[in-house]
Amino acid sequence: MQDNSDKADIRIESARMADCEDFVNLLEVSAGEFLRTLLGPNWRDSISLLYSYGSTIFGVEKVTFARLRGKNLGMYTGFSPWGSLLAYLRTGWVCMRFLRKQTSPRFSRVLVAGRMSWCHLKTYYISNIAVYDKYRGCGIGELLMADAEGKAEESGFRRVSLDVEKSNDAAIGFYLHRRYRKLPRIRVVKLAGKRFEFIRMGKLLKDE
Repeated sequence: MQDNSDKADIRIESARMADCEDFVNLLEVSAGEFLRTLLGPNWRDSISLLYSYGSTIFGVEKVTFARLRGKNLGMYTGFSPWGSLLAYLRTGWVCMRFLRKQTSPRFSRVLVAGRMSWCHLKTYYISNIAVYDKYRGCGIGELLMADAEGKAEESGFRRVSLDVEKSNDAAIGFYLHRRYRKLPRIRVVKLAGKRFEFIRMGKLLKDE
């Protein structure tokens, strides 16, 4: 990006099938170590299949991109609690049906990760948000979050929630700046001898 005129040209748009490579690359930015541990060494192939298969936690219909003149700069994924339940069930089925021999992801692992997104029925859950390193500091994350919150409010959700790694001070600071607050919940996920700690953060969109 060159200047503010470039920022004015950024479009927030739904994902396309052709965006799969950018989606996987941006997941590497936001949650690469966790996904490698969850899905194994061929995790990129697994995510690509789940993206293109649709109606999974990584399905194309759940992804929104920030674009500048056709180039993807960042993305977010989000869904409702009911949509989350169905998506995790379908994700587990796809893993068992198509990915068992490729990456041997255990169905229980998918469910362990899935528990992270469970939230109140009137809460919209942001699963991932990422911006390419070279475009950080340009306000793209703000645009993505504003779009997610706007869509959530238009759909009747009262709150937005997300999980962030406890050690990710930069991300936590970004969410606090957007008036998210830390909630009294820390999710500990243990996979393959590794320990991941996530803080739940939330923002009220409408008064109760």
